[in-house]
Amino acid sequence: MVSPVAGLVLAGGQSTRMGQHKALVEVDGAPLVARACGRLRDICAPIAVSVRESGPVAEFVVRLRLHAIFDPPAMPVSALSGIVAGLHWARSVGAELMLSIPCDAPFLPADLPRKLIAAAADASCAVARTSCGVEPLCAVWRTDLAAVLEAECGSENQSPLHAIVRKAQGAMVDFPDPEAFLNINTPQDVALAEALIHGRRA
Repeated sequence: MVSPVAGLVLAGGQSTRMGQHKALVEVDGAPLVARACGRLRDICAPIAVSVRESGPVAEFVVRLRLHAIFDPPAMPVSALSGIVAGLHWARSVGAELMLSIPCDAPFLPADLPRKLIAAAADASCAVARTSCGVEPLCAVWRTDLAAVLEAECGSENQSPLHAIVRKAQGAMVDFPDPEAFLNINTPQDVALAEALIHGRRA
């Protein structure tokens, strides 16, 4: 039986500041995309990874025995188009909800999936928020939002994802630690993440 919650890892960024495919950069001995997928394994089934194009990241995802999905060709490449592609895929496998997380946030709160899924029971989507603002890539989406988000994605004046969340009357779920949503964008960020991990073990 298909789980009512499908999982999507967003790994379609350009990685211009990293200088290589960010999804494949290792933190504490594991590629970021593998770490992200591991966070979803006990919560979501099936799991897919949104990738920018055919190439090393997509090939690695297949080796993980997961689905690699691509943005619809007519849409501008963005996190929003990745979520739209994910929602169409999730609906195709019979899921009512889809949990999305970015591949480059290795310290997400352990209770994030549970809290977001619970909040989505009474909303079209549930999105993480900290004192620094909304984290729209960390969210649970009802899969029937696919057409709504696709219309926004195809418009000339594409709304920011957090604005679309407001339009969809999404629930906000507060998390106390903004550092848990640290994004890995540069080699310096990788070094910081490694230092944080080793510091927690000391």
